[in-house]
Amino acid sequence: MDLKDITNEYEKKEITKFLNNKPLVNVVKRVLLKDIYGSGILKAGEDPNPSYNFVFSLLYGEHNGEQMEYKLTNKELGEKVRACIEGIKMVQAGFANLERLKEVEKPEEKEDKNEAR
Repeated sequence: MDLKDITNEYEKKEITKFLNNKPLVNVVKRVLLKDIYGSGILKAGEDPNPSYNFVFSLLYGEHNGEQMEYKLTNKELGEKVRACIEGIKMVQAGFANLERLKEVEKPEEKEDKNEAR
């Protein structure tokens, strides 16, 4: 199903407004990616980078300010990495679909001063 089939004109205009607000887009991406990436990778005010190595957050974390190592087997780590990558791909695909809905902004038509007289 194409997103154009499930959005009306008003919604498309609102999506365009949202996508043109880059700080808002980036914070929404950070919120959606937060639980996939883990702590310490996403930073306030920075663009989320889906290619950043989030695997370290799966292996290491902080508890009461102290670095801890999580005990994962190679199989468990592989399963978690695959799940995280699939989640990241889904978020990226969702934003790519939104970009395809984005309307091309039309330049404001300037009133011809000769016609206004």
